[in-house]
Amino acid sequence: MTADEFAQLLDSVLSALADVDEDDWSKPAGTLDWTCRQTVDHTIDCVFSYAMQIAARAQSGLLPFGELHAEPSATASDLIAGLRGVGTMFLAVVQNAPSNAVASDGVVMLDLSDWCARAAYEVGLHAHDVLSGLGVELTLPATLCRSILASDSLWMLDRDRASAELAPWAALLVGSGRPAADRQGLDNTSPAEQPHRQEIQLQRALRKGHYWPPAGVLETECGLPASTRQSVRARRLSYPDAEAFVRTVLYEKAMSSGEFARQSAVG
Repeated sequence: MTADEFAQLLDSVLSALADVDEDDWSKPAGTLDWTCRQTVDHTIDCVFSYAMQIAARAQSGLLPFGELHAEPSATASDLIAGLRGVGTMFLAVVQNAPSNAVASDGVVMLDLSDWCARAAYEVGLHAHDVLSGLGVELTLPATLCRSILASDSLWMLDRDRASAELAPWAALLVGSGRPAADRQGLDNTSPAEQPHRQEIQLQRALRKGHYWPPAGVLETECGLPASTRQSVRARRLSYPDAEAFVRTVLYEKAMSSGEFARQSAVG
């Protein structure tokens, strides 16, 4: 993936998030255990750390620095500005690095194309989590999804599950442990609130000065077999969220089956 492609994805995500900056970001972000606010805060920290790793040309493990988080008083607009800020920093680091630059992500060594794919994966999927939690559907362009999927650095992606999907966006969703867009609930309101969802979306459209068509209410699926869901819940306290548990399982699976194409560089 190129820096220009990441910039295109970032602009698309920022625009979509700006349309919901007056919504309730204390709601859960899609199928994650995090709220919408926590999810964007986490994404900001991830992209910032990526820029740090590349700029330092980290050769083994993660640099020994704390996480970057917003102040409790930060608004949704502040978080969107923060994501724009770290995204811009990430692009500047990539664009000014030597073309052969590599850096460790804590597990494997990534080149600049891989880092762009990794950042796009994080930003795109977590934007989807936030927007689906607020009742808005996000679909990334197929060309950008293919560029992300083309990177062999995505050790957290279940390639077997992703390959079962024809559409690139659905492949990213399912491969990351999320339900495909055409099978997930995009409305996080309670059954009592759902009859009023169209009115809520109309109010949002009026605030933003444009029309936003109401999302359909679809059956919610978690995208994991029941046994896995039970295991996630049983080990919930050991992980910051269910997604982290799933990614750990996929990582352990990849390690045990020898699926890595690169030499791991665990610090």
